[in-house]
Amino acid sequence: MMKFQKLMCVLSAAALLAGCGAKAPQSANTGNGGSPSQNDAVAVKEASVKIEQTDAQKLSATLTQQDYGGLFTISLPEGWSLTVGGDEIYTWIRAYDPSRPDLQVFTALRSGYFLKNQQAKEFHTNYYALSGYQPLYGAQAAFIVLEPATLETFYQKFMDYCGYLAEWEPTFAGFEYPQISNFEVIESMNVQNEMSSVALDNKMIHGSYMNTLSQEKAEGMFSGTVVDLIKVMDPGFDCGFDTIYSLTAMTAPYGLLDEYSALLKTILSSIQYSDLFVQRVMTAQQITMENARAISRMTEETSNIIMDGWNSRQKSYDIMSQEYSDATLGYDRYLDTETNEVYKAELGVMDGYDGTRYQKIDQGSSYYTEPVAGYIVR
Repeated sequence: MMKFQKLMCVLSAAALLAGCGAKAPQSANTGNGGSPSQNDAVAVKEASVKIEQTDAQKLSATLTQQDYGGLFTISLPEGWSLTVGGDEIYTWIRAYDPSRPDLQVFTALRSGYFLKNQQAKEFHTNYYALSGYQPLYGAQAAFIVLEPATLETFYQKFMDYCGYLAEWEPTFAGFEYPQISNFEVIESMNVQNEMSSVALDNKMIHGSYMNTLSQEKAEGMFSGTVVDLIKVMDPGFDCGFDTIYSLTAMTAPYGLLDEYSALLKTILSSIQYSDLFVQRVMTAQQITMENARAISRMTEETSNIIMDGWNSRQKSYDIMSQEYSDATLGYDRYLDTETNEVYKAELGVMDGYDGTRYQKIDQGSSYYTEPVAGYIVR
C-alpha cells in the first residue's frame, strides 16, 4: 500500500509540473557519454577542423567550352593551355596545365605510319639513298620501327616519334609535345572496340614515365589500337606499315592521378568534332561519312574505357603510389569517421588535435585507394 501511495505522489507531481508548463530535463548524453562541458569541448575541437576543396574540384568548377577554328570543341579549366598539331585524321589535341605539364590529356584519331621491323628500316633507307632527294622516300626511311607492334613499344619510343613529327610534318609546327620517357607498364588490359577485329594490339595501359624536361615522375592511363595497315612483301619480308588508331591518354604527377581522374575524363569526353572536321576526314581518307563519324566518336568512347580501367586497377600498387605522393609532397591522410571520407593534411596541420572524428590513416590502409574529398586546413 505504501509503494502505491509513493507512486501516486510521483505521478501527481509530474502532472502538476506539466500543467504549469514545465519541461522534463534533457539528457546531457550526446553520444559520447561525456558531461555537457566535455561535449562542448569536443565540439570546439572538431569545429576547428576546416575543409578546403581539392585543386581538381576547384578546376572542375571553372570548366568552359572552347571552340577551335570550327573543327572541334573542348571544355578546359581556367588557366589551362590547348595545343593542336597535325591535320584531318592525324590531328593531335593536347590540353594541359602549364604550371604542371604532366597534368594533361591528349588524343589523336590516328597516328603513324610505323615500320614493322629493322629490315624494313634498312630497305626504305637504301631506297631513299638510291632515289636521290625525294621527301616522300625520306619520310618513309625516317619512320619509327614498331617491333613488337604494341602500344607499349610506341610509348617506349615516344620521344623518337615526336622527333620524327617535328622534322617531317610541318603541320606540327608549334605543337607542344607531351614529354614521355622511361615508360614502364604498371598493368594493362585488353580493350574491346570497333577496331578489335583488325587489331594487332588493343590495350589500355596504366603506366608511369619520367618527364623528359623536368625529370619528374608521372603516371597515366594510355589507350590505343595498333593495326597492320599495309603489307608489302616484295623484298621477301614485310616492309609495309602499321598505324595506331584512337591514341588517347590522361596523366598526372605521380600519385595524383586518382585526385584528377574525374576532371581529366571530363575534359577528354568533352571533345566534340564538328561536321566540318568529319567532312575533311571523309574526303582525305576516302571513306564514307558514316565511317568518318564513327572514327570521330572514338575519343569519347575511349575516355570511358580509360576511366573504367582506372576504376578497376590493381589497388595494391595504387596504395604505394599514393603513399609515395604524400611523402614527396608532405601530406598525411585522415579519415572522417562520421562520413567515411578521406582528406589530406599538410604535415603539422593536425598537431595538437586530440579530437576523435578525424583519424590518421595508417600506411598500407585500403583507404589510400579512396578519392581525396578535400584538404584539412584548420
